[in-house]
Amino acid sequence: MVGRQAAALSESGRAAAVAVQEHPVSPSFAAQNGDGPVRLSLRATQPDPFQAFADSIAVGQMLQGQITKLVPFGVFVQVADGIEGLVHLQELTSTPAATPQDVVEAGDEVTVLVMDVDRERRRLTSQHPCGSWLSPGRHH
Repeated sequence: MVGRQAAALSESGRAAAVAVQEHPVSPSFAAQNGDGPVRLSLRATQPDPFQAFADSIAVGQMLQGQITKLVPFGVFVQVADGIEGLVHLQELTSTPAATPQDVVEAGDEVTVLVMDVDRERRRLTSQHPCGSWLSPGRHH
């Protein structure tokens, strides 16, 4: 198919042209060709970090982490490189809170209890082990 090419990264990191339906010899990427355009994925050639993380933890285990994002329904806590778990708003404190900002701030260091690991959906659900967080200077 003359004229139809896709850019690919060679092992040296330089862009190279690969004809559609040509099988590149570089193991540094994978190509998927369906009815649409060719999609190249370096990630597809590497092990899934979530699955490796899930192999190393258990439900009921305590993990240290940092709050990375506050959303209306709770907070996300980074517990490993590239791995974040959700703590629902009702799990942040033993007393009702209107928003996560009433209880914590992004950047707070916290301890969480692993409640569920969903490998298929790649989700980690956690909660605060004592049911209450209060950031310095915050009160409810």
